[in-house]
Amino acid sequence: MAENTWAPTDYYQQLIEPPKSNHPQQNRELIKKLDESLGEFAFTGDITINRVMSRSDEGDYLKEYVEVISEDHGALPMYILTPKKDKERYPAVIALHGHGKYGQEAVLGVNEEDGEIHHQFGVSLVQKGFRVFIPEIIGFGKRRLERDVSEGNLSSCSRLGTALLLKGKTLAGKRVAEVRSLLRLIQEDPVVDSNRIGIVGFSGGALIAAYSMILAKEIQGGVLSGFPSTFQGSILDRVHCIDNYIPHMYEDADLPEWLMLIAPRPLYFECGIHDKVFPRIAAETAIREVNQHYQKYDNGSFFGFDQFDGGHEVSGEKSFEWLRRMV
Repeated sequence: MAENTWAPTDYYQQLIEPPKSNHPQQNRELIKKLDESLGEFAFTGDITINRVMSRSDEGDYLKEYVEVISEDHGALPMYILTPKKDKERYPAVIALHGHGKYGQEAVLGVNEEDGEIHHQFGVSLVQKGFRVFIPEIIGFGKRRLERDVSEGNLSSCSRLGTALLLKGKTLAGKRVAEVRSLLRLIQEDPVVDSNRIGIVGFSGGALIAAYSMILAKEIQGGVLSGFPSTFQGSILDRVHCIDNYIPHMYEDADLPEWLMLIAPRPLYFECGIHDKVFPRIAAETAIREVNQHYQKYDNGSFFGFDQFDGGHEVSGEKSFEWLRRMV
């Protein structure tokens, strides 16, 4: 096959070349740049639980399905799982699902299609003693646009993401702002220890968890599953959802450098060695670089990782117990 001499191959290779490290760039400058790149969204308005739609006893925990009303973000459904233990206050964790039309239901294992990669990780977390908050991320499940539901689309990421970009904003920014708003609700929960709040995200949910941790210091620790990587080795290597692409982020730092901004708070990576979405080689680069950075803090004890025998899926076998100890 003849070579296409007009293909912009060299130009593209220049575009995806990792940026030169700007260290010792001040962390404050990078954090400010992330905040600006995500777009301006409010998150400090009033937020309340409007109604409890269902309540059930699941044996070793209680499950509530509630409607949250946010002045800044409207109404959204959320599951709250509470251990049946005689405690006045519990550590809390925000559990963020990945892509799929079932959204938050996948975190509970309600369906097999999405649940088989989420592995009911919300249930695993409540069994570790956390009060677990499982919001429906905008663009998924019951928070898809009606047109996408009628067309059978798994998400509304494309329509929401493109509309936001035309306004100078990003879908990731909207989702991070919603988490920051929910964080305020959780801090005021009378049965939550507000000094022990963590976050766990899978795949696209891990992106939200990571950027939320960078911007919200109130989150004391987190687990990122099926996401740690490099930009070149993941979202620039294959076509990903539009919610992964945030203007200006690749100008100053690669993904591992952004994740270093979470330090010294506890951070755990879990990556399936057969993951094809965020592949092993790029994941190992992220693990190595972030681990090296964390050595500055108590000999790296605040960073952990697990490369487990699996694909693009949640494990939780080691990470959730680690989070319980660290948060």
